[in-house]
Amino acid sequence: ERITGYRHGLAGAGLPFDARLLVHGDSESAGAERATGDLFSLGAPPTALVTGNNAMTIGALRALRARGLSVPGDIALCCFDDFAWADLFSPRLTAIAQPSRDIGARAVRVLLDRLAAPDRPARTERLSCSFVHRTSCGCPDPQDPSEPPGPPERSAQSR
Repeated sequence: ERITGYRHGLAGAGLPFDARLLVHGDSESAGAERATGDLFSLGAPPTALVTGNNAMTIGALRALRARGLSVPGDIALCCFDDFAWADLFSPRLTAIAQPSRDIGARAVRVLLDRLAAPDRPARTERLSCSFVHRTSCGCPDPQDPSEPPGPPERSAQSR
């Protein structure tokens, strides 16, 4: 679903999908570090990264640091799975926050319902996530007027 959303976002912005820019980090730090390195071996590396979970965010940050790149000065970053200390990073991490506690509670409820009625049809439930704007995306924080602006404006095509 995240990849579908990515492709819809590109299409909505009038940008082509480039399969080389879609890499997988196997949901772990080392995999994301490798995948980020692969992206920077391209002739035209990306100007923004979206990581799929906290562990992959750490791996991507390690790969960027190893290359001497700064967030958001050289590359914008947004991560999935907001966490309590995401705003302690410098820059503060822009994130997609999922209602983890509600997801867990709902999963337990679905499991208990299934145990109570094993013949009940399978069901899928989706809970809404939210965008937590901080500064790793390269945009100034609208909540903090003292926050310095991000990198110079980049064209939509280069993103």
